[in-house]
Amino acid sequence: MMAIFHDMIKKTMEVFMDDFSVLRNSFGTYLSHLDKMLKWCEDTHLCLNWEKNHFMVKESIVLGHKISKSGVAIDKAKVDVIAKLPHPTTVKGIRSFLGHVGFYRRFIQDFLKIARPMTRLLKKDTLFFFFKECIKAFQSLKKKLTKAPILVASDCDLPFELMCDASDFSIELLAMVYAFEKFRPYLVLSKSLVYTDHSTLKYLFNKQDAKSRLLQSVLLLQEFDIIVRDKKGAENLAADHLSRLENPHQSVLNKKEINETFPLETLNMVSFRSDLSTSWFANFPNYHAGNFVVKGMSSQQKNNFFKDVKNYFWDDPFLFKICADQVIWRCVHGQEAVDIFKACHNGPTKGHHGPNYTAKKVFDSGFV
Repeated sequence: MMAIFHDMIKKTMEVFMDDFSVLRNSFGTYLSHLDKMLKWCEDTHLCLNWEKNHFMVKESIVLGHKISKSGVAIDKAKVDVIAKLPHPTTVKGIRSFLGHVGFYRRFIQDFLKIARPMTRLLKKDTLFFFFKECIKAFQSLKKKLTKAPILVASDCDLPFELMCDASDFSIELLAMVYAFEKFRPYLVLSKSLVYTDHSTLKYLFNKQDAKSRLLQSVLLLQEFDIIVRDKKGAENLAADHLSRLENPHQSVLNKKEINETFPLETLNMVSFRSDLSTSWFANFPNYHAGNFVVKGMSSQQKNNFFKDVKNYFWDDPFLFKICADQVIWRCVHGQEAVDIFKACHNGPTKGHHGPNYTAKKVFDSGFV
């Protein structure tokens, strides 16, 4: 079938195994394509079952679905058969029922949630007992089938509208990237209008000197045809409401404050609150200046000491460290370290940045 109508598939007709349909939006065009299809049948000696053929109809049953101008609906004849089924009494009966109903699962909202009591009975080594919850789920699925909605295909000639709001987290770009990844099958070849209260996103694709993390998001979004429009949160009601919903699983008793302090591993900063934590700052210069080694160290402490001390050298009155990339930094501690932090963080041209960026400023200045 596919080989016979290869030049007409997706253009004038749809083929599924031994069934095919000629679809057009005007009567004259339909007759032209129908004539072409019948001519191909004559040339290839393809015989059609006259009883199963339907010509020039406005609605038809195709693969168990009722196709019409309104959209896609369930075949009423199949629903009537399912509605008369008694509740299952065996595991095989449950599989049979879920197979019938599962064919129309896209018409039933929360299908898996409703069917869960019955699917639990399909687990291995589970005692079969069709209790009240199973009966309730069985009746609910049959009831929803009789009131199933009509599914309408989206009009791809019109733009899709995507409303984003990240509330007080200031991650509107991440919300937009997540939304396009989530709805990619619908948005990838269509024009999309994005409404957000983050107005700077309008200039996202025009930014030349963006950081690597921002460029990664830009590359993910470049395959889409996007128009970003600024819309206040008070007007963007749907997204604004969803972004402010409380998380019922989040404990209000375990809120943790953001730690803005500099970890010792980040800056190798010497603490002056304890003599033990600053001992290395005195031990290393003493060793390089006079080969003095602190007494009382264990063998493991000595091994660690000699392993570390070779990365430092003393140039009176300063101690320097040679890093793995052969960059030399001067070691500081005490009040001098505090003054350097203040200069790199609170200076007139520094901008009061966070710990990581301030640490970079300290490193760039040649201190450790």
